[in-house]
Amino acid sequence: MMLDLSQNLVHFRWILKLVDFRAGYLSLLQSWARFRFPFLRPRVNHPYTFSPITRLKYLSLLKIYNFY
Repeated sequence: MMLDLSQNLVHFRWILKLVDFRAGYLSLLQSWARFRFPFLRPRVNHPYTFSPITRLKYLSLLKIYNFY
């Protein structure tokens, strides 16, 4: 995407290329609203969980197999 000179805005024509026209503008509006207005986001009552590969006890396996 092409940013403007201040590096924080995207020209509207590039956003139109990202829109799934079969879903309409509602999905784009919902995504924008959840980003701009935090109170519209769904509440998550459980802590975020990460996959086992990111846990500390598996780091030794990553080093053995040259993934880390």
